Order: sequence, then structure tokens, then C-alpha cells
Amino acid sequence: MRPIDYSSPVDRSKCIVQISLKQLRYAAAAARTGHFGRAAQLYSASQPALS
Repeated sequence: MRPIDYSSPVDRSKCIVQISLKQLRYAAAAARTGHFGRAAQLYSASQPALS
């Protein structure tokens, strides 16, 4: 495994983040409630799935 070169600039055009609508809703609920457990209850999901 070769070491990471932190001296070269990062090409942001190659950085792609894919997030699903479900993940976005979970994140918004966690931000709104301020608590992963409460957000999980809103969507009938388990707390580890949100955090």
C-alpha cells in the first residue's frame, strides 16, 4: 500500500458523493430532532441505521 500524497491538490470534479433520498430524509430528521434515536422513531428505522 502506497502512502497518501497530501501535497498535491485535489481535483474536486472527480469527487462524487451519491446520497439517496432516504439518507437525505434521515439526515434532515436527525438535524431537526437533534437526536438519532428520535429521528429513527419518526421513520420506523433502527438507530444504528441513521448514525
